[in-house]
Formats: sequence, C-alpha cells, structure tokens
Amino acid sequence: MVEVRYWDDVEVGESHTTPSRTIAETDLVMFASLTGDFMKFHIDEESAKETIYGGRIAHGLMGLAYMQGMKTWVHTGIASMGSLGWTIDFRNPIRIGDTITATFTVASKRATRKPDRGILFVDCKLFNQEGVLLQEGEHRRMVRRRPVGEGGDA
Repeated sequence: MVEVRYWDDVEVGESHTTPSRTIAETDLVMFASLTGDFMKFHIDEESAKETIYGGRIAHGLMGLAYMQGMKTWVHTGIASMGSLGWTIDFRNPIRIGDTITATFTVASKRATRKPDRGILFVDCKLFNQEGVLLQEGEHRRMVRRRPVGEGGDA
C-alpha cells in the first residue's frame, strides 16, 4: 500500500514517468464516438492522406485524456482533492501505432487561504516511442495538506 503524501510532503522538482501504452485504431474510433468529433482526419484514412498530416491522427484532447489516466498509473500517494485545470499545447500529432509515455514534474506549489489544502503546479509532457514531444503543458492540482497534529505545520 502506498503511503498518503500530503501537499507538505511533495517536493518541487519531483518527477514521475508513466508506463507506456500504444495507440490503436480502436482508441480513435472510441474517442470519436464518445465525443462526437468525427473530423475526417481522425476517422477517414483516404481523406486524411490529403491533409498536412498525410494520414489519420488522434484527437488532441484524446492525448490529454490519456495523460490524465496515465498519471494514475504512477502511484505517488499524493492526496489529491481534484483538478483545477490544464493548460496544454499540442506540439506534434499522435498517430495510430504510437507508443506514448508521459512525464509529470512538480514545477511549483502554493499554499491557499484554506489551511487544509494547497496547489501543485505540475509540468506535463507526452512523448511517442521516438522521444518526439507530442503535448506539453501544466496541470494544476488541489492537494490535501497534512492535518494538524500529524507532524506537519498545517
């Protein structure tokens, strides 16, 4: 069992890399069905060949959704209270057959007016099997602080 880690325990510079996963055609079809985004460069190979991408690409938001899910594969024990938001840039397309890996690095942290919580600012990067940067950005996470009486300053 992973020990609970509070905002007070997390160090700036701490970094975690996820296990990888391979993007299948099924991923694109399921994401298109889930979101209703049936742009031809996602679902129609012949039309996609005529685009600047030269073939089908994954939805940018699919990469972000996968980063969120893959983050849970790295058992850091951080006592998350929820997501405050993401800022993400799509640098290169994600393609069927890409094997993706994400890294998460705590860039900074800030206490809040509420003594039971703090905010982590986490730099996020998504890479393919060749080390090409696909997406990068920041995830802002609300995290529980150490309860008073449990060895912390909170």
